[in-house]
Amino acid sequence: KTSDVIEHFSLDNELFGVGTAPNEEILSIENASNCIENKVESLKIGASIHKHIRQYIRPHLKPGLKLSTLANLIEDKCMEMTKEQGILKGIGFPSSLSVDDCAAHFTPSKLYDVTLNKDSILKVDFGVQVNGWIIDSAFTIAFNDKYSELLKAVKAATYTGIKNAGVDVNIKEWGKDIQEVMESYEVNLDGETYPVQVIQNLGGHNILKNKIHGGTFLPGAHISYYPDNLRFQEGVYAVETFGSTKSNWVEERKNENTIYMNKAFSTSKLAKDKNLSNFYAKLLKKYSTMPYCNRYLDLDYESKQYIPRMNKLIEKQVVSAYPPLHCKNGGMTAQYEHTIYLGDNFGVPNKIVLSESTDY
Repeated sequence: KTSDVIEHFSLDNELFGVGTAPNEEILSIENASNCIENKVESLKIGASIHKHIRQYIRPHLKPGLKLSTLANLIEDKCMEMTKEQGILKGIGFPSSLSVDDCAAHFTPSKLYDVTLNKDSILKVDFGVQVNGWIIDSAFTIAFNDKYSELLKAVKAATYTGIKNAGVDVNIKEWGKDIQEVMESYEVNLDGETYPVQVIQNLGGHNILKNKIHGGTFLPGAHISYYPDNLRFQEGVYAVETFGSTKSNWVEERKNENTIYMNKAFSTSKLAKDKNLSNFYAKLLKKYSTMPYCNRYLDLDYESKQYIPRMNKLIEKQVVSAYPPLHCKNGGMTAQYEHTIYLGDNFGVPNKIVLSESTDY
């Protein structure tokens, strides 16, 4: 809506600005306790921390970097800057560090790790949590310039989604506009031209307190079976799009599962298995409804001890599994994402692009 008041919570709103160091003064985590009931202020503190973590990791993003090293850099800095407040000590969710044809949900563990090379395309997706409110934001790094059009396509699509989002906007039509923008780009790779394709079964989502996926899916494409009457409401949203050079669909690679989220709030379903019930009780106490991963469980258990038990919990539907998502037909992938707040300011719709800064 042209009447929207849009607050870009950054210094530079240039669409394709590639600044490497956000210069905003950090909002102090010391102020967090003063705004525990104010979700927008909590989100602004989290966004400020997110931007500074991005600045901190930039010099490390180069070929030869192991993803386990990068995950530790992100999460250790996040815990430091949030003073380890919250269920995951300030971490919004395990760092999703997905490479090449893997579009999302890969986080390294003892069993699975990746070392970047000069042709890698890396999606860096991580979250910061303050007072239960999570900033979810992602960007893509490609060391080879031949992938620049892919990155531009996905970034332009994400910013189209941000521009067009607003209270009462029809989400199905919103996704159609995103698809048109992304798929207007082409990528030339080694003499072959590939139209950029929207990955249709990935997209954004709303964010609730202490819950990264709030139940509303935001498609980055026109999906015929998506509800016709679903509209944006006042609230917090992660606007993200994914594009590929060869695929419009991703599939789970379940044998590499590394991310989990508890979905049952008691151990009643496990009453007949005391050992499993006790194990799940510990997971509930430690993680509640926040996402966690094999890398965290590796600190407390041997893989052979906890992996069979996690598989049983998934089978009994008390834990949700989020395996890495790989392109069905191969191809390179890119992702861009920002957390936004949609609200109403004395009758005037307003929108805050919380995680935007000079880097993207």
